[in-house]
Amino acid sequence: MKDVTSFSARSPSPGRPRAKADDLSLAEEAYALLTDEIVGLAIPPGSLVSEWMLSEKLGIGRTPIREALKLLARDYLVTLLPKRGVLVSSIDAHQMMHVLETRRCLEPTRYARAARRGTAADRAEIERLAGLLDHAAAAVDFREQVRIDILFDNLVDRCAANPFLTDTLKPLHGIVRRFWNQHAGTAGYDGIIGRHTALVRAVASGDPDRATAACAAMLDYNEVLLRAMLD
Repeated sequence: MKDVTSFSARSPSPGRPRAKADDLSLAEEAYALLTDEIVGLAIPPGSLVSEWMLSEKLGIGRTPIREALKLLARDYLVTLLPKRGVLVSSIDAHQMMHVLETRRCLEPTRYARAARRGTAADRAEIERLAGLLDHAAAAVDFREQVRIDILFDNLVDRCAANPFLTDTLKPLHGIVRRFWNQHAGTAGYDGIIGRHTALVRAVASGDPDRATAACAAMLDYNEVLLRAMLD
């Protein structure tokens, strides 16, 4: 296991109104910050951390941290170890195959709904994001690719307007992003970005069938790369 000292501390924003915020809003903030740290690999897979360490790192009290960790455990990003601390989950290609199996059942519906229900303004914004992805890919800017992907996912969720799909897939997307953050730039990664950009443009087209086909192509390619890793 890696100790928490292996990742760098980030100072909390100056003047952050801790005393005035309730525990729920602080727990939500802690959850968002820790998700970003874990998915972005600032807290490496296999790290053993504690509530106290994370509280010091983020400048947020231990009670909101504890609630955030429960949500992260639900998302399969950490494991709570009684009296030992919190273990940040490893990155596992076998787990990704299970995630992929679940995504095949749900993602086509999500993207088809978004293509069908999005407004002209939504489609224009999605097409704009596709252009930004092209630029990020050309610049080999992995961080920017992830940022755009999050914007796209949020817009797709709003257009699809199915909270059950959103709530089921959101933790899976965190697992997927963390996996590809670790493998960014490896053989086959460019194909992931290319197929993802094709999917973005398919949703922007407003054609549900095209979106469904692009989704299948992206997931099929994911499976090819995962099986190569497992072999």
